[in-house]
Amino acid sequence: MFLPDSRPSLPLPRFSRHVHGSEGDASESGEMCVRLGLHIQEEDETYLQKADKLNSLMNAVTDKSVFGDGENTKVRVAELEEEVQTLKKVNIDLYDFSTQLLTKPT
Repeated sequence: MFLPDSRPSLPLPRFSRHVHGSEGDASESGEMCVRLGLHIQEEDETYLQKADKLNSLMNAVTDKSVFGDGENTKVRVAELEEEVQTLKKVNIDLYDFSTQLLTKPT
């Protein structure tokens, strides 16, 4: 796919460790840093906001399935509760395994 002797046809820019050189500032070198205004930047959702959104979505789905057609929903709820119990057990097993692995003396 690539030839080991091939060279790029365009010169590559030089990379440095820092965005700005150690000498001078952006105004002296002619560089400019542009950032979006605060009113344009999107705020990241906090963990609690994400959890609330997920919880409301889960409640909406649960309400829809619980107030569905009687007997089928009861069976489905029982299946889902069993799956939740299985997942909780797996989660506990994974937690125990990881704590043993992390706390094992070296």
